[in-house]
Amino acid sequence: MKELDRDRESGAAMIEFVIVFPIQLTLTLLIMQFALLAHAHTVVQQAAFMGARAAAVSDGFDSAGAVPELAARRIAARTLVVLTNSDGAKAPNVPAGSADVPTDLQWSGKSAPFSAGRTNQAYTHLNVEVAHSQHLVRCLVEYDYVMTIPVANRILSRKLFTNGFLFLMSGDFNDASIQRTRPCYRIQRIGYIPTPWTENGLTGATTVALADTGNK
Repeated sequence: MKELDRDRESGAAMIEFVIVFPIQLTLTLLIMQFALLAHAHTVVQQAAFMGARAAAVSDGFDSAGAVPELAARRIAARTLVVLTNSDGAKAPNVPAGSADVPTDLQWSGKSAPFSAGRTNQAYTHLNVEVAHSQHLVRCLVEYDYVMTIPVANRILSRKLFTNGFLFLMSGDFNDASIQRTRPCYRIQRIGYIPTPWTENGLTGATTVALADTGNK
């Protein structure tokens, strides 16, 4: 009887493995992609703050209403380089924003082509809007983050509730993924910084900041 019981249970572990492993693997991949998305949110938030700072201390930004989005875009793109992929050749060459993507960036060193390519790739996935009020400079950064974890990127790039939660893989791709032709997640963050001017013009602190920026 004992031998018969063992025969009846043979293969049970394999059946359990076949049922549980795909679910466990999918959950693990989703956790990995969520961790990378959390890091991407932090980087985009930093890019928004740096863009606001660059706009605030830009020579063209004054209380008359000039909006130097180019300075904010440049700094935001350099901040977001850490989120780009090394396969820059696959990056679309159509910019997300209204400004043209700079193709003549000057770099020095052995990694110059690689660095310039990744910065240009960041430009293509980036959209920046800068505005200012009497007290604050506001910088909105919108970045299409390319997800690279297999399976998880296909799930998270869908419109999750298009066809219900149980049909994630059959839902439509989100707008960012359609535009970039790759699994993407669009991240938006806003950075604020106090205006460095008064009603009579730029403050002394701003003049010093501009001088320091020019010396770097």
